[in-house]
Amino acid sequence: MESFLDHVLRLDTESTISDQSLGLFTQKIRPLIGQHDVNEVINTVPHLLIKSRLSAAYCVARTLKQVLPFSTPAMDLALSIGGLLHGKPAEEERQGVVVLRRAVDAMPEEQQATFYNWVVRLAIHALLNLLPTPSGRVAAGYHLVARAVEILGAAAPHWRRLANVERKEESMAIGNELFHALLLPEQWQQASADWQSRFPIMELVRVLVTPPDPVDSMHQLEKAWLSLGDDLLQQKKWFPATQVLREVLKHNPACVQAHYYLAKVYFSCGYIARANYHRRMGRYYRGKPQEDMPDMTVFHLNPERALRAANSDHAQQTQRVNSDVVFRYYTGTFLSTAPPHLVCVPAERGAMADFFLRTCLPLFTDIDFDPGVEAEHMLATQMLLTLEDVVRSQMTGSSLMQSVCRDLQPAAIPGHPLRIFLPEGIGRLTATRTPRDMAKGLQQVRGCEVMHHCAVGGTPAWALFGALSAYLSFKPNVVVDVNGLRFSADGAGETIPIHPDVFRVVWMIDYTAPLLGGKSIPWRERDLIYAADAGTEFMLRRSGAQTVQRRFFCYDDSVFRTVSQKRRRKLIFVGRGNSSEFMTYSQRGRVGEYRDLVATMTARLEAGEPMTETMLEQLVRGSSFSRAEMLGFIWGYVVKTHSVRWLCELSNEIEVEVYGPDWGAGEIADIVKPFHKGFLPNGPQLAAAYNEAEYVLVPHPFDLHSQRMLEVAACGAIPVVYDCRPLAEKPHGDDSCLWYRTKQEMLDCLTKRPPAPPQQICVGNTYADFARRILADIQESIRRGPSPS
Repeated sequence: MESFLDHVLRLDTESTISDQSLGLFTQKIRPLIGQHDVNEVINTVPHLLIKSRLSAAYCVARTLKQVLPFSTPAMDLALSIGGLLHGKPAEEERQGVVVLRRAVDAMPEEQQATFYNWVVRLAIHALLNLLPTPSGRVAAGYHLVARAVEILGAAAPHWRRLANVERKEESMAIGNELFHALLLPEQWQQASADWQSRFPIMELVRVLVTPPDPVDSMHQLEKAWLSLGDDLLQQKKWFPATQVLREVLKHNPACVQAHYYLAKVYFSCGYIARANYHRRMGRYYRGKPQEDMPDMTVFHLNPERALRAANSDHAQQTQRVNSDVVFRYYTGTFLSTAPPHLVCVPAERGAMADFFLRTCLPLFTDIDFDPGVEAEHMLATQMLLTLEDVVRSQMTGSSLMQSVCRDLQPAAIPGHPLRIFLPEGIGRLTATRTPRDMAKGLQQVRGCEVMHHCAVGGTPAWALFGALSAYLSFKPNVVVDVNGLRFSADGAGETIPIHPDVFRVVWMIDYTAPLLGGKSIPWRERDLIYAADAGTEFMLRRSGAQTVQRRFFCYDDSVFRTVSQKRRRKLIFVGRGNSSEFMTYSQRGRVGEYRDLVATMTARLEAGEPMTETMLEQLVRGSSFSRAEMLGFIWGYVVKTHSVRWLCELSNEIEVEVYGPDWGAGEIADIVKPFHKGFLPNGPQLAAAYNEAEYVLVPHPFDLHSQRMLEVAACGAIPVVYDCRPLAEKPHGDDSCLWYRTKQEMLDCLTKRPPAPPQQICVGNTYADFARRILADIQESIRRGPSPS
């Protein structure tokens, strides 16, 4: 028996289906439907569509629609396309498209892309036949294409604009913009290698686009490219956005918006030097003066400007939270008067690349050049290419070195000291300051040889390249991994792979992303794991760590120590303001909940109520915030903010000083302003301030083992401590501190002294103390030998 599909195809071949013969064709196929299985008939519709037998599919779908109580996506598609081809009223067309889109939205996602591949082809075919008809039908066709292009990852918003336009003239104008934009070769390549062969878009372009005025054409073209580039940027499709925006600059190098869009794209992708290049070009063409970026590592094309900038760095340096050196570079004649952080590098491209690879100095993230001087502009573009050469070489070198490190077995020589490697990270102070201080502590202890690798700046990938080079040259027995982010067994991501025989000392002092995520971590046989508090210990054990030891924070006793001098009667606070916390949660859409919690906690603080585990559990259970967020961000914000406010309000009773960044904004900015003395760099200057003051405020919300507490006590100042003992781990140092929970109790502290000297808190908590413990634990592990498998 002939299949239903064969019947329909034969009938379609025998007579061309026109608007007049639709009824006759339908009459011929209606009795055939009753002679075949209904599922076979329904499945005929998509087959007809795929074969481009559009009118036949329309007739079958229309007949089925009359006899069946349901529809399918293919039937809706056939009705919509057939309606466009055979002159259905515009309103009916639009209703069909709405039904179609709903039906396709219900499809499994993996089927939608294939489905729409040929929807686009059919819709464009329909449009080519419908252009002379009223604009409502054209708009209905655009609805189909809009959904298809959206699934395929192209510029759907532009199609939607077309679909909402009633006047054909407006459809043509917007279509002109869209098709100019979509004609970019790179964009087609990004979407599909055979895009142009599968979709006859060029044919449609020739029909829609009439030859415009040349000047207006370029203006419209630029607008279309910018609109498409912005749309891609909003979708975070960085590569196609870059291609589109580069096309704008090819025709108009002075387009300010294109430069700013590219700056945003490159910054989001981590290409900071290119982002700054376009930022500089955009400001130049906008007529704005160039702004200084004090934390950028800058390459100066003009040596005189380089020297002036380097000489002015000292004043700016005191305002930075991280007091690390920010390097500057120049080429040309060596300047004998240049300060140490102004470095002369070779001018030739290959020699410059070799210099950065050999020295492992941080790569520049900004180029100081005059966009109005053609020679400087051209040289700046060459510098960007050189920078990318270095990055490529560094990535290749890192990959090779990771393979070598993984197989590098340490040579344990009896009677020789252990070789201990401590690399710095970049970013947070704990990633830089803690490894430095630990290295100093280890160097005070016999039985080990220490290499502290200083990360002088740059990106994490660049820091890895330098650390790998240092690791291979040192060949350590032991590595120290602060926060567990620098070493791994396999070298995944930006980590140093280590041999199973190498000891890894992991000290977790922050709630890092791997721990917060709650996922299993591949711990090693020779891992010695320490946690700074109960929270990190809990997360370490949850990640699969079997043995976790407690090691509270330490301090550097070579810097923070009591100096015999007369103290001034003053109460000081050193720390960062909390103005940024509110913005963090407002961006997450939890601003209302955040405010309510702050208000609730503030009322309890003002009443002198301590935070307890029971109270904390109730707050966490009734909110969307985790325990760590509740303690660290919200309760921490309340305790610090109001403690500093009380401090300032006691200025009639005692001299008051506040140090640290981020106090220029926030709810108590005006209160703090008269007492704010700027930023106080960590190290000798901070120790001097503690030695000069009689009292130092320590408003930690839940921990009495913070580094601030140790450093204050080591300098002999009296810690005035927020009384969080219901939450804090013991020992509390009860007799070495003065305690407050209200403003009145803080005032009462100013006439008292603790029963025991503050320095008692510091016993056993130096980095040298921790170093001796590490060496003892390693020796004990060696004595026990490997665990039985």
